Formats: sequence, C-alpha cells, structure tokens
Amino acid sequence: FSLSSDTNLWQTAFSAATELAKLEGKVSICSDELPGERVSHLVVTQEPRRTLKVLHAISRGIKIVTAEWVLRSFEARRWLPTEPYIALQPSPVPGRQLDGARFFLGPSLAKFSEKQLRDLVHVAGGVPTAQARAQ
Repeated sequence: FSLSSDTNLWQTAFSAATELAKLEGKVSICSDELPGERVSHLVVTQEPRRTLKVLHAISRGIKIVTAEWVLRSFEARRWLPTEPYIALQPSPVPGRQLDGARFFLGPSLAKFSEKQLRDLVHVAGGVPTAQARAQ
C-alpha cells in the first residue's frame, strides 16, 4: 500500500504497517509519488483531497483507507477488514472512467504538469490530445 502526507501520522502509520508486514510477511509499503499497478491500498492521514495520488488511486480502483485502519490493525496484530475505514470509494470500473473520451490539456491547468495530467487521463482510460477541438 501507499501512504499520503501528514508527516506525524504518516510516520506512526508507516511504523505500524512495517511491523504488521513483518508479522504477516505479505505486505510491501510504497512511498512513491503515485500508486502503481502493484498498490492495493492508499492510506490517507486526513480527509482525502483531490491530489494527484488520490486521483490515480481512484482511477486504478485502489482502496483508499484511513490511517486508523493501519493503527487498529496494528492493535489487533493482523490486517482488519477495510470496509469500516474506507475514506473514498475507488472506481467500480478501474481504467475505464473516461472510456476513450478525448481530452485537450491546455497550459492553463497549472495545478499539475501537462505530463501528470496526460498520465492521469491515460490511467482513467481517456485519450489526451495535443490540439483543442475546432469550434
């Protein structure tokens, strides 16, 4: 799984997850910028915001759970069911939300880079285009 950004809670959840991974022997923890294909859960430390990491997780169908899931699992010494700790529902159709729709990504979208937006559109099944549609 992958963790989001609140530093203190992130460190606590990371430590708990690392200990659980030692017990269970089947968990790997990823701190990459974006959740990749092998990520099964994104742990958020607060109400999920529409960050690039969260949008990729939604698009990939990754479960987005609260840090409380990790902490309660650590207390139980085993991974608990995620349902009570779901922070944001993943897409029911991963990789098909945009299903072939074409998107022009202009320079006015400054929150993310053009490459980041292209990757997100692609992950969600859309087609980024280099030119705006003629009117």
